[in-house]
Amino acid sequence: MKRMQEFWEDCEGASMVEYGLLVTFIALACILAVGALGSSLMSKYNEVAGNLAK
Repeated sequence: MKRMQEFWEDCEGASMVEYGLLVTFIALACILAVGALGSSLMSKYNEVAGNLAK
């Protein structure tokens, strides 16, 4: 019975899973933000290049 209680009180594995999920969500948010800003920046650069060529 004591081993079962120690097993339920051990939270090290859960912490690692939580950190893994947190890193995954942060990486996904960064990828999405760079993707959204990347296309916006590309259109701005094209606009500036078009104005310079005039």
